[in-house]
Amino acid sequence: MIERLDYSKYLSVDNGKGLLLKRSDCFVLEQYGIDYYKYSMGDLILVIGNYIDDHYDDDIEDLEEVLSNLVETHYYTEVKK
Repeated sequence: MIERLDYSKYLSVDNGKGLLLKRSDCFVLEQYGIDYYKYSMGDLILVIGNYIDDHYDDDIEDLEEVLSNLVETHYYTEVKK
């Protein structure tokens, strides 16, 4: 029997404000109660950063990875070089 892979985690979700997120990143944000539909990319980066700062003792590596992905995407798409 061939095992089916779940590719839905790689699909992008548009938040309606020009921000595309991987479905897996959306799941992580939802776990932490962060409503990614409310924010632009820059604002979402700030919200996640503040959350991480407020919960620095917690094990939130998955959220830190989402932040890292957003910062990298922001750099390559928004920052003029």
